[in-house]
This record gives sequence, C-alpha cells and structure tokens, in this order.
Amino acid sequence: ASCDDNSCIYPVYGCTDSIATNYDPAATMDDGSCIYCNQNAMDTLSYTGAMQTYTVPAGVTNITIDAYGAEGRYSDACGDLGGTGGYSTGDLAVTPGQSIYIYVGGEGTLTPTGNSGECYGGFNGGGNGGDGNYGGAGGGASDVRVLGTSLSNRVIVAGGGGGADCGGIGGAGGGLVGNDGGGTGTNATGGTQSSGGSGGNANAHIGSNGSFGVGGDNCMYTGNASWEHGGGGGGGYYGGGGGTPWNAGAGGSSYIGGVTNGSTTSGVQTGNGLVIISYSTQTCTGCTDPAALNYDSLA
Repeated sequence: ASCDDNSCIYPVYGCTDSIATNYDPAATMDDGSCIYCNQNAMDTLSYTGAMQTYTVPAGVTNITIDAYGAEGRYSDACGDLGGTGGYSTGDLAVTPGQSIYIYVGGEGTLTPTGNSGECYGGFNGGGNGGDGNYGGAGGGASDVRVLGTSLSNRVIVAGGGGGADCGGIGGAGGGLVGNDGGGTGTNATGGTQSSGGSGGNANAHIGSNGSFGVGGDNCMYTGNASWEHGGGGGGGYYGGGGGTPWNAGAGGSSYIGGVTNGSTTSGVQTGNGLVIISYSTQTCTGCTDPAALNYDSLA
C-alpha cells in the first residue's frame, strides 16, 4: 500500500486466560500478566500403617477434611462380609505452616497375633479377630489430630468396620453410633460418643468391649482352644465390641466435635481408609519482579 487508510490492526496486550482474576476479554495477545487467586487444591493421604505429618501450605487458613474409616475383614469360608468404614467431613481453622497429624485406618489384617488362629486388627484401633477363614479382624479408624498425637487430640474421626464371622456380617463403622455386628445370641454393639461397644455374648463365650479409640477383641473358642472364630470390633472415636465364635464385631463410632460444618455417614468405605484435605489458597500468583513490565504488587 502506498497510502494509509487507517485500517492497521495492532495487538491488544493483556491476560487472555478466562479463569484468571484479571482476565481481559478485549486482549488479543497474552502478556504474561495473568493473576490467579484463591486456587483450589486437594491433598490425598492414603494408608501407610503409620502416622503422617501434614504441613498446612502457605496462605491457607481453613481446610476441609474428608475422612474414611477402614473395612473389617471378611469370612472366607462362609462369605460373610466385614463392616464397611464410615465417612466424616468438616472444616478446620488452621495457620500456614501448622503441623497436623493424620492417621489413616487399615483394613483388618491377616497378621497372626501369636494366639492360635487370631490376627491383628487394622492400624489405628481395629480389634483382633479370626484369621479370615471363619472370623475376621476389625478395621481401623481414620482421624486427624492437632496440637498433639494422643487420642484426646482428635478433631475428626471416621469409624472402622467390624470383622465378620460365619453367620454374621460385621457392623458398619461411622455415624455417631457404630452399627452392631451380626450373628446369634447377644450381638456386639457399636461404639458411641461416650463409651465403647459391648462384646458379643453367645454360648458362654464373650467378646471384649470396645474402648476409647480401640475396638474390642474376639474371644477363644473353648471347643478347640482357638481364636479363629469371631470378628474384631472396628476402631473409632469409641471402638465397637468384639465378637465371639457366633458373632461378628461391631463398628466404631465417628466424631465431628472438633470441626465446623461437620457430618458423618456410616458404612461407605471398602478396603483401607483414606483422608483427603481440600483448601483454597488466600494469595494471588503473578509476577513478583519489580523490574518487570508486568510486575504485580498483589502477587
């Protein structure tokens, strides 16, 4: 062209990302100035068999916790299922850099205790039960602790499920009161907000009571001096009662007294437990170099 007709088109620089705080719909070319505030994030803590320390990220002052208790062990010979773990959720006020302590419950194990036919309960409070052939061990609770690692430092708990026994399905964990175990005679009862569940009672065999944080154990079958029968109680805020050679273990209770906007549901988790921490950052990201053209004083 030898004569300008004022038709020249020039790029409009700015933020072209529609999810950015400073998105500019008129911009035709991104200049790297996009700012992102209050980003949502989620951290998943799976079962490890040990306490896990979680450090609150920078800029975070509130987290949402979703905790799932572990399942009780099933009965191979009879096909009866262990109780499923409970679910608890709630919000917790925190400070950046704060350490909180996570305990993710383990499913009822096949690890021998040393008593004939008996296996350990799952990590974090599952009661001992049978070896999985007839009876099964209880599942552990999942919880979050602050300002210390003792049971009294728990702010939220998702109860574990009770182990099964032939003819009895394990009681589901969770809810403010854990579910009773199945079976005959007097069934094991679930943990509550103030006490452990009672052990099952059938044919002069009595399972152990649950206690603060721990499910009750099964009992020895006098017919062959073995602990292979009977389900262990699930761990929880208070543990469920242990079973007998005719009773499954009961579920442990959940707890939401240390969080806000809390709720709990029984019987949702299979296998090991889980804890999920969600949060929104309260800071903005952008260019922090004052010498740059797109320096952002808010970043």
